Amino acid sequence: MPLPLKNLKILDLSRLLPGPYAAMILAEFGAEVIKIEEPVTGDYIRRTGPAINGESAFFLSLNRNKKSLTLNLKSRKGQEILRKLVQKSDVLIEGFRPGVMEQFGLGYESLKEVNPRLIYCAVTGYGQRGPYARKAGHDLNYMARSGLLDNLKTDGGPIVPRLQIADVTGGTLQTVIGILLALLHRGRTGEGQLVDVSMFEGALMFLPLLLANLGVQTPPPNPVSGYFACYAVYPTQDGRFFSVACYEEKFWREFSRALAHEEWIPIQYEKDASVQNQLKKEITKIFKNKPFLYWENFFKPMNCCVEPVHHLKEVLADPQIRAGRTIFQKNGILNLNFPVKFSNMTAAAEAPPPRLGEHMAEILSELGFSRSEIERLKSDHVI
Repeated sequence: MPLPLKNLKILDLSRLLPGPYAAMILAEFGAEVIKIEEPVTGDYIRRTGPAINGESAFFLSLNRNKKSLTLNLKSRKGQEILRKLVQKSDVLIEGFRPGVMEQFGLGYESLKEVNPRLIYCAVTGYGQRGPYARKAGHDLNYMARSGLLDNLKTDGGPIVPRLQIADVTGGTLQTVIGILLALLHRGRTGEGQLVDVSMFEGALMFLPLLLANLGVQTPPPNPVSGYFACYAVYPTQDGRFFSVACYEEKFWREFSRALAHEEWIPIQYEKDASVQNQLKKEITKIFKNKPFLYWENFFKPMNCCVEPVHHLKEVLADPQIRAGRTIFQKNGILNLNFPVKFSNMTAAAEAPPPRLGEHMAEILSELGFSRSEIERLKSDHVI
């Protein structure tokens, strides 16, 4: 069956992780994505991380199903070519700081004159307005300012996660959602619009329950914060860990009985910290008495929300992951499929990530440039 975004043309001017990942998701559901990169250097991520056959594994994992055109947007001719592309495009994604595209004469207000139906998505750290709009930042900064990092801490203070949480949740996912909503709006009204994605504000998507707590004068302990023994992580004899998330009473009851401690059942949500700390000590002692594999087999037949903390290599062998085909091998690396499953369509991960400028002749020929004109653009360092 034809994919839902077939015949949709997207210009991807973004770099590194948030924008390119979003554009790839849209490409795998049928959109034609033209990745526009700087001549010679290209996307920074082409030179980042481990290399597979001379290509960055990070780049390969984020740029499937795209075409590549190099374009010098600082040159007048390069700006003219982008405007020609915009005339025939539906969506433009960029990740420059606010004001940069305007300096080139390529901001939203200018490009909507070229194509009023254009959906222009700007992915930035702090959005297009406000006191931080032009401020530089990275994933860790957005998590810090949003309050997210303060809720990812141990006794030693906030941790540095090994994952790009604000980049993906605040950047990639909000970009995909924003573009799809704008496309629905355009389908009803014919209007394009600016989609302003702030990774800082997107990080707040994790915090609705914590924000709700702030409105209560004396909020009770957060049941999913690790305060209570029924929702915590425990070490095993061999230095591995198990997650215990017996949030509901029925699961806590099954867990307590399985460990032969029915006296725990009535104190599941006892608010006294000393009671919870004592309970944690008792559970820790039990878990540390046996190795990881013992507990994995022990809890396997049960349904009480107790699961092993797996290493990434163990995740690959997980039967649930294999059943869902969420991870697959292509281009010499392990890739992620879009995790949502549909009854009538499947994402297409067919075309490999493009070499820098690989589709230059094809794209420019479609715009009406002759072979000699394309050669001249190369010699003039426009492409």
